[in-house]
Amino acid sequence: MGQFFNSANNLFIVLFLLGWVGFLSLTIYEFIVHRRKRYNKSNRLVDVIRLISAMGLQSNDFKKEESIVEALRGKPLSSSTWHKVAEEHPEFFRPNGGETHYALLQRSYLPVTPGQPRDTLKLDEVQKLFELAGTFHEKEVQQSQRYILWFPLIAAAVAAGALLLNTYLNNVNSRNQPVTTISQPVKK
Repeated sequence: MGQFFNSANNLFIVLFLLGWVGFLSLTIYEFIVHRRKRYNKSNRLVDVIRLISAMGLQSNDFKKEESIVEALRGKPLSSSTWHKVAEEHPEFFRPNGGETHYALLQRSYLPVTPGQPRDTLKLDEVQKLFELAGTFHEKEVQQSQRYILWFPLIAAAVAAGALLLNTYLNNVNSRNQPVTTISQPVKK
C-alpha cells in the first residue's frame, strides 16, 4: 500500500477523489434538505403570504383552486397549484370537502352563522400570520445552513488524514529499505 502513495501523482489522485466525495456528499445533503424543507423552496414564503392574505381577508372561508387563482391573479410561483401550497403547510391551512376546498386554519375556528361565511380576520391578525410564516422561513434557512459548514471541514480532515498517512507510510518504507553506502577507496 505504501508504494501506491509514494508517487505525488497518486497522492493527487487520492486528494482529488476525496474532494469529489466531499462535493457529492454536500450536493446530496442539499437535495435532501431542500426536498424535506417546505420554506426553502424558491418563492415559497411569497406564496404562503399571498395565500394567507387571500384566505384571511376575503369573504369566502373555503376556497377552490379556481377562486384562489382568480383572487390572486395567477398561479403560485413555488408549486403547480395553490392547493399543493396549502397541503404542504398544515400549520396555516386545512382541507375541507374531500381536499377540493382549503381554508385558513385560524379562520376555521371562528364561530359560524348558518347560511353565511365566517367573518374575515382582522388586519393585525393577518399580519401576525405573516410574521409567523417569516419566522418559520428564517428557522428553516438557519437550520439548513447549520450543517453546511461541517461537510468542507470533514473533507479537509479526511484529506489531512490521507496526507499524514502518506507521510507515515513513506517513513516506514524508507526505514525498511536496506541502506546502501558507497565505499570509497582507502587512502594509502
